[in-house]
Amino acid sequence: MKADYDRVRIADSRQPVSVIPDGYFVLDTPKGEAHCFVEVDRGTETLQRFKQKVSAYIAYHESGGYERRYGTRSLRILTIATGEGRLANLRAATRQEVEGTRGRQRFWFALASDLTPETVLSEPVWYLAEEETPRALIA
Repeated sequence: MKADYDRVRIADSRQPVSVIPDGYFVLDTPKGEAHCFVEVDRGTETLQRFKQKVSAYIAYHESGGYERRYGTRSLRILTIATGEGRLANLRAATRQEVEGTRGRQRFWFALASDLTPETVLSEPVWYLAEEETPRALIA
């Protein structure tokens, strides 16, 4: 994905911002396909940079660039964090960026320690930015 990526314009940047998720996959579910970008957060980037990524994902989806490239409007951005404090900070930063947009339901968060082959899809280990009750990725 790093060799061939798209760029979008966001409000707080003079230059176009690159959209380069750490991963992308599609799940075939009983309710249809679920397309997901993955961000693996190791705590090395600032919250300001993470907020810029959130804004870029929102702009990418709303501009139609995502649909042109992937052939769908379905998108979740799954962010995996290594610690509870960092997870809370990423969710708070995302809440600030998605306010007033249609991107609220797109951003999901989980702790790496909670994700196992048994839990990652069907157990309530994922949090939306604005909800305190965890959900299963595939219900």
